Amino acid sequence: MIRIAAFASILGLSIGGTVAAEPIVVRSGDHNGFTRLVLRLPQDSTWQLQEEPGLKTIEIVEHDTGFDTSRVFNIIPRDQLVAVRSYPSRLELELACACEARTFVERGNFLVVDIIDGPPLPPQAADRPNRFISARPASRFNFGDLLWSDFPGSETNARAEDQGALETETVSREPRATLSEAQTALVDATRDQLLRGVGNAASRGILEPATPNLDALLEDATPAPTLEIFDSSETEVNVAPADYGNIRVTTSRDSPTNTTANSGLMTSGAVCPEPDRVAVPNWGGDLDLHSQIGTLRRQLYSETDRLNAEVAIKLARLYIYFGFGAEAKQTLSLSEALTSTHPELVDLADIMEHGYARNPRFVHRFSDCASPLALWAAMAAQTFPADQVLNEQATLRALASLPSHLKRFIAPILSKRLADHGSLDSAAIALRNIEWDQSGETAGAQLAEAKIENKSGNSETAESILLNVIETNTAETPQATIALIDTLVSEGETVPADLALLVETYAFENRKGPLAKELLRAHVIASAYSGQFEKAFQASQSEISHGDDDLLADMQSHIFVALSRLADDISFLDGFFDHLPSSPSSLTPAAIEGVSKRLLELGFPNDANELMSSVPVGKQGDRHKLTQAEIYLALDQPQAAITTLALVRDEPVEDLRAEALLQLGENREAFEVFRSIDAETEAIRSAWLAEEWIELLPSETPVLGEIQSLARETIAPLNAADGMLEAAIAEVENSGNARETLETLLQSVAVPR
Repeated sequence: MIRIAAFASILGLSIGGTVAAEPIVVRSGDHNGFTRLVLRLPQDSTWQLQEEPGLKTIEIVEHDTGFDTSRVFNIIPRDQLVAVRSYPSRLELELACACEARTFVERGNFLVVDIIDGPPLPPQAADRPNRFISARPASRFNFGDLLWSDFPGSETNARAEDQGALETETVSREPRATLSEAQTALVDATRDQLLRGVGNAASRGILEPATPNLDALLEDATPAPTLEIFDSSETEVNVAPADYGNIRVTTSRDSPTNTTANSGLMTSGAVCPEPDRVAVPNWGGDLDLHSQIGTLRRQLYSETDRLNAEVAIKLARLYIYFGFGAEAKQTLSLSEALTSTHPELVDLADIMEHGYARNPRFVHRFSDCASPLALWAAMAAQTFPADQVLNEQATLRALASLPSHLKRFIAPILSKRLADHGSLDSAAIALRNIEWDQSGETAGAQLAEAKIENKSGNSETAESILLNVIETNTAETPQATIALIDTLVSEGETVPADLALLVETYAFENRKGPLAKELLRAHVIASAYSGQFEKAFQASQSEISHGDDDLLADMQSHIFVALSRLADDISFLDGFFDHLPSSPSSLTPAAIEGVSKRLLELGFPNDANELMSSVPVGKQGDRHKLTQAEIYLALDQPQAAITTLALVRDEPVEDLRAEALLQLGENREAFEVFRSIDAETEAIRSAWLAEEWIELLPSETPVLGEIQSLARETIAPLNAADGMLEAAIAEVENSGNARETLETLLQSVAVPR
């Protein structure tokens, strides 16, 4: 009755007393390489992190209402973070690894804790007793009675109870609220109803007590036996070495000869899980779909409406076998324990529904395993990471073992992933699984085939395949249209107006679908490369692109590349001055270089120079430097041009360097550079401007060669006899006198107005 009174007191506080602060909800997420926990900090609170091997403790000062950890393991597996313990003011994280914890505060009041994946704990750390097993009261319900019993006391239990009392001391100091008569009656009625309901459930077998034997758990918590090292000295006669103290020499012959233990290791050293967890071909039988599913659904619940977890797992696997991802996820959601203990099924169900795992939990980590896990790891990511190792042989073997209906779905997607990853041979083999199966080539397979042909350099074949898919007008036609536009643009071709109109129609029809962004991008690019620049600029500002800066920058970059290549002078200048982004650095370097060259051709070197300066230093390649040097020459800055050209590594720069030398007046050096690149006209021009032009010009040079010949002739000296020089001087003086006389006469004559 004391416990019932305490229960009634607490219930009364929740009904009529002052509402206390709520526990802090702990949210979790599983990422590639780390596990993330997020807590919302109370206002004006301080926190600290304490670390010891296998345990991280987060303490929040001035907080005493605990933490809500009920959903921590709904998403993340228990491989790194194995348990979470909530206290009034602190949160303990039990780890199975020597993991680093990185913390930071996001948006001022969200504490983020990233647990970085690390190696397993050393034996001495793993041997410590489990902190989470403590003596606590257990409840037993039997035929309508609510009975409470404590475990037998011991010194250990007493210390645990004392510790628990210290932890809950802050909570117990809260003043108790006084209940009114109406509230007391309500509490009594609620208590009676609760006791009758629990007793009835226990009597019918719906409710069963869960009272684990904690003493047995503590006894079983023994460290795993360590691997014994095989010592070959027992079978071979070796000369005993001299005593050098605490030194032991071990060679490869002292290692165990059993190599099967390492067959499940990845190149990173991580252990691959059992392949039975993703043995999809074994999850279905020979009977038809409705017979197999109907049998399991009838067994899903017992006579007392209790979920049969084993049957639920079989049903989810059967749904995955037949390709029903949404139904498999719905089955797994019947119990939180199913999703936490079988994260691989959640990943596979997502793959069957969307073609990839939207929030991968498990399979994405094991792409290097020599088992079917490699296949599902490749399928988990929408774009397979370029730096991640993939066991392609195991992937193809797993694909070949799938039933026909799954091959038709998985093979085209896998082929695209492999092609994007650079494995064209494996991509072609994956696609041939459909041909070997004699199930007919689907539109999805044709899309994958077109991608392989395109990446192999056979763009005409790829275009033909894509046009065939578009003409069939199937569900894959929008994707084929997108791929065809990308192929045309990558080949430097324009997009036909009818194709631009077709993708515009698809973009409008699917503006709220999963392909909305991809179709919008294709619509903008097709409009730009078909000469409809104003339509492209307007479409790029669609609501679909709002908030996606990367998508907007990509579309604008394509528009400006097309504008610089295809637009007439007036259209180009209108597009540049009306639609250039306020931050041009968001454009790709190729777009900025193309626009800058067009500005330079039209006589706007200052605008071109300002635009080129927006490219970050890390993205300034050789082509950027060449364009920048041309701009410097147009601005009469030859020395800056020479300095820029000195940074170019893999592109020819002699012609621009010679032009810069001409502007600097280094005509002879310019002549030598022009002559080295067989630029005859420029070399003659440089030689003519040099002081040594007579030496530099060849005698066969048109016009200038004749002048060179005249210049080389010796001029005969003039004979100054007979007073010719004096007579000439006199004539000049007479001419000057005559000029002065005429000026005087003109000034003296009045000119009528």
